[in-house]
Amino acid sequence: MMQYKVFSDRLVLEGYLGIILGVILVEFSRPISISDPASAKLLAIREALSIFANSKWSKEYHLIMESDVNNVVYWIRRPHCSPVPFKVLVQCCFDEGKEISWEINLIDRDQNVAANKLAKSGINRRATLLNVWN
Repeated sequence: MMQYKVFSDRLVLEGYLGIILGVILVEFSRPISISDPASAKLLAIREALSIFANSKWSKEYHLIMESDVNNVVYWIRRPHCSPVPFKVLVQCCFDEGKEISWEINLIDRDQNVAANKLAKSGINRRATLLNVWN
């Protein structure tokens, strides 16, 4: 199984893609101009799905995404319950993930330490970062 931890805030999308043992396979960071934290989180999820769907791992592994934002996890699990301003982004997540096996789970914010550190280091980043390790 693959595991993806993603963190987002108002200025930057950040995330890791790794295996359960904690080995990082992909690290990404991209500046954004979204001011709403829920929209930023949904964009980060969409980005993660896109990276995974276009990777060699997508044909062999199930993607488990983790988020510490309860509303976003709820909306992804129940798209019909998402508020109108977020319906398009929720649908974009499903569009990105339609060809792969994936799920999203809610975790405590304390469990997202590595992704939180990455996000804080990227707040002033002006260029996109994408590191891929085999």
